[in-house]
Amino acid sequence: MKLYTVREAAEEYFAKNVSMSHIYNLIKTKNLNCIYIGHKILIPENALDEYCKANFNIQ
Repeated sequence: MKLYTVREAAEEYFAKNVSMSHIYNLIKTKNLNCIYIGHKILIPENALDEYCKANFNIQ
């Protein structure tokens, strides 16, 4: 399981098409699952995949 920081998710997974602030908002509103380790936020790749499938009609 690959884990992304918020910056990595924005830059690598979404290829800068989704901003870091939008990802933080998704986490805050519980629309995107994440893991907290201390103050660090890590997002599992499958959580990003599920979010995209649910919101962008990706098969």
